[in-house]
Amino acid sequence: MAALLFRLRDVSDEEAAAVRTLLADANMAVYETSSGTWGLGVAAIWLRNKNQLTAARALLHAYQQQREAIPQPPVPTHWQHWTQNPVRFFLFCFLIVFMFAVTLWPFFFFS
Repeated sequence: MAALLFRLRDVSDEEAAAVRTLLADANMAVYETSSGTWGLGVAAIWLRNKNQLTAARALLHAYQQQREAIPQPPVPTHWQHWTQNPVRFFLFCFLIVFMFAVTLWPFFFFS
């Protein structure tokens, strides 16, 4: 019977490849599922042999401890994201005001 080992949602391609390599080097039989066309499935790596689950989780835990030790670049804030692309910011602001105006137009001019 299979066991869920590692969910791939919001995981970078680099990290997913490293986990696949780690499990392949440990000779663990795994298979992968995708989230599907509509994103309703579970994108994950599954362990075929449930008896190897504790060993696989120990490997993943050790890998994640190593990965946490590596300093990661800071995640940009929303304001930093918008200031990097001000055209997009003003376009979104315009679209929000436009949709608001179109929605309320009948209440002010056709009553």
